[in-house]
Amino acid sequence: MKKMTILFTILCAGQLYGMEPEEQVRKTAEKWLAVGKSLGDTAQAMKNTVKGYDLKQFTELVHIFADKFNRTTENVALLFNTPNANEYIRLGKEMIEYTDFNFSEGVIEAIQKGGDINYSTTELTSGVKVTPLGLARMRIKEGDAAYKEMEKILIEAGARQ
Repeated sequence: MKKMTILFTILCAGQLYGMEPEEQVRKTAEKWLAVGKSLGDTAQAMKNTVKGYDLKQFTELVHIFADKFNRTTENVALLFNTPNANEYIRLGKEMIEYTDFNFSEGVIEAIQKGGDINYSTTELTSGVKVTPLGLARMRIKEGDAAYKEMEKILIEAGARQ
């Protein structure tokens, strides 16, 4: 398995030379997904590759896998257990917490540090998927109009609607 991982990494690196970083991430993910392994196996096999990613590239990869396997981005990031995965989760949790408390300065700071505006996690008591924008909209629906500004900030920063 280790030899195959090394060989696959070398092949990917050779073919991806000269591409934009996000395009490289997509192409690498597609190649790993084509192998047909489970998400957990794929994440473990990609650990060395992911260690070279910056937070933006890691976020791109997490979303590709989350979409493909119908998981939250937090669930996917946890599988990698790398420093950038830990930073991704830390910033994502901050963003959820700041959104919940309607603390726009905290959300903006987390975004500036590379936090994922579309970070998703599972609400513990209900098991419902939660994103910063979804949380703000839930608060608005509950009658708290103060979250309208938070919703605007999140959408302007690129939150998916």
